[in-house]
Amino acid sequence: MHSGYKQTHILKPTWSRMMHRLHTIGNVVQHFQNSLATISTEGDYPRLIPTATEDRASTLDGSQPWRLETWQKGVVKVNAELRQAQFSFTSTSGEVFHTITLTPKSHWDCFECILKLFESSRIKHTIDNESSLHSAKNFIINQQIAEVAKAVNREIIQGKKIICTLPLTGGSSSICNLEAKSLMTQFGRIALKEGNAHLQLDSTKVADVEIEKCSNKFSAKLFNIKSKPMVYLEAV
Repeated sequence: MHSGYKQTHILKPTWSRMMHRLHTIGNVVQHFQNSLATISTEGDYPRLIPTATEDRASTLDGSQPWRLETWQKGVVKVNAELRQAQFSFTSTSGEVFHTITLTPKSHWDCFECILKLFESSRIKHTIDNESSLHSAKNFIINQQIAEVAKAVNREIIQGKKIICTLPLTGGSSSICNLEAKSLMTQFGRIALKEGNAHLQLDSTKVADVEIEKCSNKFSAKLFNIKSKPMVYLEAV
């Protein structure tokens, strides 16, 4: 049984050097989140290459770019006895935008090496049994989401590809060009084709939607309570 994380390690803000090594951990679950939605995917963490100035890092194909100057804080929660750990990164706006959770297939020895290199300090005996990413509030029906789901599913049934884009908090990055592989549920969940990924909307925070449909063009924007578009869906 999961007993919670027992230590919190504060990381040094040498983001590019640490991110360059994270691929050695292997299989992980990644969460990319903003104030409205979360994209989750499982697979090997990609190798990130920093720029010469170390203010940015991205994969070789550019599919996962990071603007490291917007990063404020990084922590790792650990339960060493169960070999469980989770990285989380906070932007200068104060919101968590990226988490990385180790799995039973992760390379624990490589994780420990990274922690020794980049730990700044630690707090013992923290307990974290519940993740906000999987709160029951995500399963409340929101009529705004139901309206978008109906429109999106109509496009999928007609053979269109739906591309999802999720801008992250603090302008750290955008997760984009992720294609839907199944119909969208009325709860705001949709499976994606990349690395066992899925998009989950927070039903309590979708304040408004904007659907554009003309001739062969379809797109939808979902707004948070601050009237800021945080999810983009487009048919191609």
